[in-house]
Amino acid sequence: MANDFRSTDELLDVNYAITDKRSLMNKRFQDGELGEAINYARCMLEATCKYVYHELTGEEVEDVEGHDGYISLKNLSDTTIDKLSALISHEEFLKDIKDNVTKIICGIGNVRNEGSASHGPRTRNIEPHREETLYLMSLAEDTCNFLLKLLYTRTHIEEANVVNGKFSESDLNNLGEKFE
Repeated sequence: MANDFRSTDELLDVNYAITDKRSLMNKRFQDGELGEAINYARCMLEATCKYVYHELTGEEVEDVEGHDGYISLKNLSDTTIDKLSALISHEEFLKDIKDNVTKIICGIGNVRNEGSASHGPRTRNIEPHREETLYLMSLAEDTCNFLLKLLYTRTHIEEANVVNGKFSESDLNNLGEKFE
């Protein structure tokens, strides 16, 4: 089982910082560096939140919401999800969604802080097991996809055959004479 990280929906390729962190996360996992894989999962989440915030506001989140150019992971995720709130269909569920996404992001950050990839704790490092690492990588990737797809499906029309959407060549061929 050298390569058993699930292959599902690819992470949206919208920003090099995000895709680079994903590649590094997967490479570290394949190399057996589980703490580093979780570290990059956290970095991927952080890069995604910063990207989404910038796409929505045109500003850097650290400058607007942070203090002296720094913003905590919890504040970063809360702020990003607050900015996305207008794009969520069922606003009555926003608080639960926000709390759960923030818990996932911060939980991955906390696991990372307990491992050897953290800032050098005074106490013993607790390394994650392979299965835990796979689970956290999956959560991180799914959370990034949720944030990116929410941003793009609600702010960009990229689906085929919708008003102002894209037409594929096969769609045009199916229209035949109707298109002319």
